[in-house]
Amino acid sequence: MTNKSLVDCDLSVVVIARNEEDMIATCIESVLTSVKNAHDAGIIGSSELILADSASTDRTIEIAKRYPIKIVQLDQKWPLSASAGRYIGFLNSIGRYVYFMDGDCTMDEQWFSKSIPYLKDERIGGLEGIEAEYVSSNSLLQTMVESSSSKTETVIETDFVGKALFKREVLEEVGPYNPYLIGGEDRDISYRVCSAGYLLLRLPFNAVTHFWAKKEGNLSLKRYLQSVYVWSKGDGQAFRYTYKDSDMFYRHILRYVNTFYLKVYGLIFLLVSFTYMNILAFILSSESIASFLIAVFIDLILMGFAGLYMVIRKKGGQWKEFLFSFHMIPYVLVRHYGFIVGFLKFPKDPKNYPTNAMLIKD
Repeated sequence: MTNKSLVDCDLSVVVIARNEEDMIATCIESVLTSVKNAHDAGIIGSSELILADSASTDRTIEIAKRYPIKIVQLDQKWPLSASAGRYIGFLNSIGRYVYFMDGDCTMDEQWFSKSIPYLKDERIGGLEGIEAEYVSSNSLLQTMVESSSSKTETVIETDFVGKALFKREVLEEVGPYNPYLIGGEDRDISYRVCSAGYLLLRLPFNAVTHFWAKKEGNLSLKRYLQSVYVWSKGDGQAFRYTYKDSDMFYRHILRYVNTFYLKVYGLIFLLVSFTYMNILAFILSSESIASFLIAVFIDLILMGFAGLYMVIRKKGGQWKEFLFSFHMIPYVLVRHYGFIVGFLKFPKDPKNYPTNAMLIKD
């Protein structure tokens, strides 16, 4: 950890990346613009930008070297993840405030000017702003992901911040990102900050635009569910680390055991039961035509209700939302499966993670 007495920098921006040659220049330039505006406004006096690269094999490093940025690179033999990049980036930073950003994002030019003043309140441990999702088509999945971005019209307290700005002293108190988490590291550290008694804020200002599906913006359901699995596995890992703490235990459990999931599993049960009933009726139809006719009758009634429901949703302008809701079935199954897999993973001591990252540019 950095000795607080040696901190002589107002702001550190840690950008994590792995094979981001298409985005890294745009990302760095947007950060430099936002930092400069905060300097010009007198919000900060000194700053630093750090790229924590997870063993990129493309031109990410080559491109980043063109800019006034410190570059450290993790070894390809280490366990690599977004959390590991944030961990190493933090250890190589000295700022009183530390912002963590992904290399596939761009920053709003006024973000630091608007956000940093909120950290003057000693009760505040960290904060985030509005994160938009870049999409380039009108596909249902992309439209819904974009609409679910972290939007707010007022300053609100929250228990989770993603692309976040933290006070250094708070991270030194609760511990930095756990480098062994494969995903969900932002939720884990948010919960730890809240459990320590600090407040987290979500501000009504644009912070970043996330290019989840790169610049082409073509987000598929497969890619979406793969990300869900990684996040959930990380949540399971984090739960394994902290489940003995009652506050952390309930924060994680309430996220994965709630009425929303019960409703989805109820729907799955109905669909499985419906399928089983029809299979059973077909098997028994050779012995009794009555059972087959009863099953057909029940099917027609249920299909009638389903058709009526769909007509109502369509007339109410909620047709796309209704169709999109069916993705919740694989979403919930993937989420809970990932959580269980992560929980069963043997936890490693974060203090044993390598810290001798290669300094490529100071």
